[in-house]
Parts: sequence; C-alpha cells; structure tokens
Amino acid sequence: MKPSASPIVQEALSQELNLAHDQLVGKKILLEFDPASNYEEYVRKFIHEALINNQTVVVFTKQGSNIAFLEKCKNIVLSVSEQALELLPEGNLKVSITNASILLEAFNRVLSSFPQAFIVVDSLSDMVLNLGFEKAHKLFQQVAEYILTRGSSILLLFNPKAHDEKVKAVFEAYANILLKADKSGLHLIKA
Repeated sequence: MKPSASPIVQEALSQELNLAHDQLVGKKILLEFDPASNYEEYVRKFIHEALINNQTVVVFTKQGSNIAFLEKCKNIVLSVSEQALELLPEGNLKVSITNASILLEAFNRVLSSFPQAFIVVDSLSDMVLNLGFEKAHKLFQQVAEYILTRGSSILLLFNPKAHDEKVKAVFEAYANILLKADKSGLHLIKA
C-alpha cells in the first residue's frame, strides 16, 4: 500500500521571521522587494498569517496584479480612471489611485468594517508615483492613526529602485517592521 502524500502546509509570515503572531498585530510592515524575487510568496504568508488567526484580509491592488483576487481576500481595486468609490461584484471596491481623499475614505471604510484586519497595499510604489510623494506620505500618516486605534496590520509593498533615497528613507522610518525580499530570500531588517 502506498503512503498518502502529506498535504503542503503553508508557513505563516511570523514563522518565516521567527516572530510571534502578536508581534505583527498593529504594525506597519514595509516589504522592500526586488521585482525579480519571489516576493509574492511572502505576501501569501502574510495573508495566511491572518487567515489562520481568523482575521480579515483586505488587498489594495491593481487589476492584473499577481496579488489581485487571491482566495478569501477582500479586494480594493486601484484605478487611474475611477474618481469615486465604486462597488464591484462580491463586495469588492474600485477606487482612484490618483485621489488621496478617496483612498483615505476607502482605508477608513475598511478599518471601520473590519477592525483588526490585515491589509496588503500592492503597491505603495504605485501610490507614490500616482499621488506624488507628499500626498502619499500624508495619506499613510493618517492611515497609521486608524491602524493604531483598531489593532490592524498593514503590509506595504515597495520597490526601492522606483524611488530616490529620500522617499525610501521616509517610508523605512514610517515602518515598525522592515523586510527585504531579494533573490536570496526574505530578510528581517528591523522589528
């Protein structure tokens, strides 16, 4: 008789980083990634972390992204053409990536509806490039206040090669936890 293959067990991000789940809760996590790396794997581990702890996952993403519409996630689709909040099928939202007020409203709705949510922003780099650095920085300072009061966690995907050192340094300082994904794997830089 052939032994049955054991199921693949998805590792949670806290296990990957050798941290406790509680060390990720209420945190702003910046994942600096090399686009040639397997950074999507670490996003999936972040999502798995939330799901095994019975927390809602909300993904702010672009249509066509590798991270868009992952199973068991609520999605906020970022659009250049949309200028208001639009309800999509399955309860997903479509919002403008060029309007900071609409983005803030979307974050506020998410955090009001799903306190203690795990949020993925795919990608912070796109938001900075579409809004401009000043507006994006102000937006995420306001989002940080919401996160602190609700016990939510946010994972910001950031391509450092798309920005100058000043922008990179500001968002590195903003983050409670700094991760870097390159071809050799995931590295915990600050916790």
